[in-house]
Amino acid sequence: MTRTRRWRVAASLVAVVASLAALVALPVNAGAASVTRIPFTGLRFACSGTDGQVSVSGDKILHIRNATNHSLWVTSSPYLNGFADNVVDANIDLATDIGEARIQESLKPTTYNGTWESVVQLRITPHGAEAEGVGHGTGELTGLTIRWAKTGNYEVAPGVNPCGDSRFGPTFAGEILVPASA
Repeated sequence: MTRTRRWRVAASLVAVVASLAALVALPVNAGAASVTRIPFTGLRFACSGTDGQVSVSGDKILHIRNATNHSLWVTSSPYLNGFADNVVDANIDLATDIGEARIQESLKPTTYNGTWESVVQLRITPHGAEAEGVGHGTGELTGLTIRWAKTGNYEVAPGVNPCGDSRFGPTFAGEILVPASA
């Protein structure tokens, strides 16, 4: 290989290495849209519900299918204050009081034309229940995402339940994610 050709190859390699170094130096989220996070806290009042199909298998597992409940969310954000309708499927080991439930939730805020369509995972233990939900907005809420988690066991709600006799409800906290384009 001639001396000139070696210089050209070396120059090409330097250019390739410099290009790769520039790519590696870019932030991982370069070009990603910024997101505003709106934190919230809330309480869910139980309004009404149905048992759905309930059975107990031979191994003492309680199976619940298509149970429903209607609840009122009272939160620190107008994006979320309103009524939710849920469909619940659950399996609970009656010997250990341990189980899981999957909940499809549709929350209709009173001040926005749209809904939050969410999936909630509920873990049941002898000491209480843990829940986490993730949902996406429709209508005026399109493009927004909600994430929340239950923050305590069922507690006596302050004041009077505006939609039922039950005074117990879970407290929760989370955030609404608003992309810059929304």
